[in-house]
Amino acid sequence: MFSDILKMERIKAGLTQAELGQKLGISQQAIGKWENGIAEPDIASISKLCDIFGCTTSYLLCKTDDPTQHTRMDKVTPAKARALAERISQLSEENQKKALDYLELLENKRNK
Repeated sequence: MFSDILKMERIKAGLTQAELGQKLGISQQAIGKWENGIAEPDIASISKLCDIFGCTTSYLLCKTDDPTQHTRMDKVTPAKARALAERISQLSEENQKKALDYLELLENKRNK
């Protein structure tokens, strides 16, 4: 699960929840919610977490067990990822979830 990988990588990096939150510009409580599976980070935060931990998004999102293995999802250029993250971050929380659900639907169709 994402929450387990996040906690493991945070501890491996020698960071407290507060320190990780500070690096991301969010609260310790938000990190705690992510680690307990109560909430999930937005796309921009996922990208920053990968930079901090030196891993791929595929690993962080449980698509592979190898932190260095790339999947198709990782082939998005940083500029495209930032543009997409910016657009999604401007949506309401409900519409962000819909956007992510739609992306998952597209990915599932592509893999069939």
